[in-house]
Amino acid sequence: MKNDNTEKDTTKEPVFVTEKQTYDLVAKENPKDKIEVEIGDSKEPDVILPQAKIQRWDNEINVSIRLKDFNDYSVIQDKEKVIFGNELKEVYFYQKPEGDGANEIEVILKEKPKSNVVEFTLVDKDVEYFYQPELTSEEKLKGLTRPKKVVGSYAVYSKTKKINYVGGKEYKCGKVGHIYRPKIIDSAGTEVWGDLKIENGILSVTIPQDFLDKAVYPVKHAAGLEFGYQTNGGSTWGSSIDDLYCQSGTAASNGNVDSISFYASAAVNINMKGVLVLASNKNIVSDGVAGVKVFKTLGWYDSLYTSKPSVIASVGYYASVIADNNGVVMRYDSVPSSSLVDYSNSYTTPTNPTDGSVYTDYSFSIYATYTEEESGTDINDNRNAKTTGKNTSNSARQAKITGKSTTSSGIDSKIFGKAVSSSERNAKIIGIASQIYTREAVITLPDNDTDLATVYNISDLAKVVSDDNEYVDLTGSNIYFIHQFKQRNNNNTDQVNISIILKSDLAPSSKEVFLQVYNRGTEGWEEVDSDNSADANEEFTLSGLITGSLENYYDENNWVSFRVYQNI
Repeated sequence: MKNDNTEKDTTKEPVFVTEKQTYDLVAKENPKDKIEVEIGDSKEPDVILPQAKIQRWDNEINVSIRLKDFNDYSVIQDKEKVIFGNELKEVYFYQKPEGDGANEIEVILKEKPKSNVVEFTLVDKDVEYFYQPELTSEEKLKGLTRPKKVVGSYAVYSKTKKINYVGGKEYKCGKVGHIYRPKIIDSAGTEVWGDLKIENGILSVTIPQDFLDKAVYPVKHAAGLEFGYQTNGGSTWGSSIDDLYCQSGTAASNGNVDSISFYASAAVNINMKGVLVLASNKNIVSDGVAGVKVFKTLGWYDSLYTSKPSVIASVGYYASVIADNNGVVMRYDSVPSSSLVDYSNSYTTPTNPTDGSVYTDYSFSIYATYTEEESGTDINDNRNAKTTGKNTSNSARQAKITGKSTTSSGIDSKIFGKAVSSSERNAKIIGIASQIYTREAVITLPDNDTDLATVYNISDLAKVVSDDNEYVDLTGSNIYFIHQFKQRNNNNTDQVNISIILKSDLAPSSKEVFLQVYNRGTEGWEEVDSDNSADANEEFTLSGLITGSLENYYDENNWVSFRVYQNI
């Protein structure tokens, strides 16, 4: 997680402190990204076990790695190292200070082992392991590189998606660390790579048998397990001028984006801009281009916003960056994800990356940090409303939106609108949770429910909390002016009851106004109601009740889409 006032890591040379049957240290003291290491197992007080437990973010995440088939050992502490040993092997536990730091478990073979496989048990809390394979020839042609120690390694990420709030913990991209491929070295200096594998709670290192047969013992780093603490990707991707790199994420709550952060290096001083893109239609959001950050050396950098763009809970976005010169080296991991690269954008004037290349197996080291909307405001009241169901007087199940009561038997969705003309289009929704509201003036009426160009921002949503004569504007010169509303229920069996109050300064008696719902069975919009009699600026109501074939209207995540529009 990112904070403008990041506290410095004040950790000095790491030294284990023994307590009962464990050795403990704080590998990183930053309270926003604290890393603690325990050698042994505090749950096994009668014996010191050859195990390292790495805990991050106040133990929100942990990984415990314990050597198997190792008995009759003694334990000593030699300054910064804890050493387990018997007649056949020794195991060293220590910290590596280089870079972001790492925990090392070094196994030393005193003589040729019976097996060429060294195994560890692996117990964890809320993490996932992603294998980093050898790059393909196509990937190498695109400018991707992967260091030898990363080939065959595992990137370790939080299973629960982490959110970066200003002033909160520094989760960054949610990466916990990296388990590198070990390099085994004998006493004559001969080296060989071990094969690393994680499967069914076992971490194993396979050493080539031919190497063990010819090795000069003792052999060091027989399982040189290095658990690196870095939060950036372990592989590189060369970038050119005007390439826009985008990494997806979903807002956990309504708020305003403060910065977009990236991990990169460059051959010369480079100017980089952050860009926030709506994932659904690949359009840059309002105020989505951040300030310029100049950088060169490898590290994390922040592109800061002056006018902060808004994000909406449960909506997907791309945190993106673009450079003004060649020679930028981005970082990434091979992780199932939604990322995008637009190779023909513009640093001077970033454009919507609608023709960008979408990737599903790369995760760039890019993320956004934002300020959550404060509690107690109108918009938070709207955000926290729940979509539920309630029996009506005739025992029918209707969609219930916690908000404004409209009948004595249930609480139904309510939409308020105003001024649908060539110069102004306004609409309101009251009390809908898990919503995506968008608007656009278009030449051709869309035939699907893809989000429209402009997403309601925090200010827009604040205007639709109640029927208070405040509206959301939509201006333009096209033929159709549309407000589209998506709302999510907690099931797909409730009937859908829609009631909409509207005004237009272009009389519906001359230009009809329509209410439609999206039918997923026919993959088209279906008319619910319309008005062709109201005068200009006269309030009128559009409504409808959907009672049958509900599976045609709810999607797999219980979303329903509807829209109002007027053909001018």
